[in-house]
Amino acid sequence: DCQRRMKALELSSEDALQRWLVLQIGAYLAGKGRRTVVWNDVLAGGPLPEHFVVQQWMGGEKETRAFMAGGGQVIRSDTDSFYLDYSYGQIDVRKIWETPRIPDYARGYEDRLLGMECPLWTERIADADRAAYQLFPRLAAAACRMNEEDLPWEDFRGRVAEMTREIERQTGLKGAPETLWVLSPEAAAEEREKEENRIRLRETPVPIPDEGELALLEEAGAAEEIVRAIERLNEHGG
Repeated sequence: DCQRRMKALELSSEDALQRWLVLQIGAYLAGKGRRTVVWNDVLAGGPLPEHFVVQQWMGGEKETRAFMAGGGQVIRSDTDSFYLDYSYGQIDVRKIWETPRIPDYARGYEDRLLGMECPLWTERIADADRAAYQLFPRLAAAACRMNEEDLPWEDFRGRVAEMTREIERQTGLKGAPETLWVLSPEAAAEEREKEENRIRLRETPVPIPDEGELALLEEAGAAEEIVRAIERLNEHGG
């Protein structure tokens, strides 16, 4: 178990055990000609060998910059600009346009910035329509911001609109309406509240029928099927 392993390795904490495990996995994969991608949190335990790639997501910019200064390579996925499961009240299209192409921690080490990733965590996204709503136009906006010259806002918006229309045409999916692309502080707060309510509704368990309701359902021959359906809904978050 963990405590026995810590004692055998003379490690002082669970954090030290985690770092030991990460380094073991990294060494194993390096022996297979592979590199290991880790979240930037791992740097809190100290520097990493060159066969690691760090994914910067939140905090720890000082450690990430030091890693790059030593030759390390980084993938950028800042939570406040590129997490597309966040609501439009947190990250709208204009905020992506305002995001610097090169973050402060990578200045002077631009050649060690491998690129960026826009995560879409899907534990609260039930279907492709919702995923498309979260992704587009923000994914197009991120690609445009990171790969194009610095465009004035209206030109940028037009380019993103053009890209989004083409994505929608080819996929048959629909992104978020343009009313969400630029939000005032008041509209952003309203959108955040709306998203919180949506999540809360999905996370509210569906009650199992009581004995009286089950008796009626059994008469209709549907009790077992309905209970199983409710259990599946609750298992998958609503």
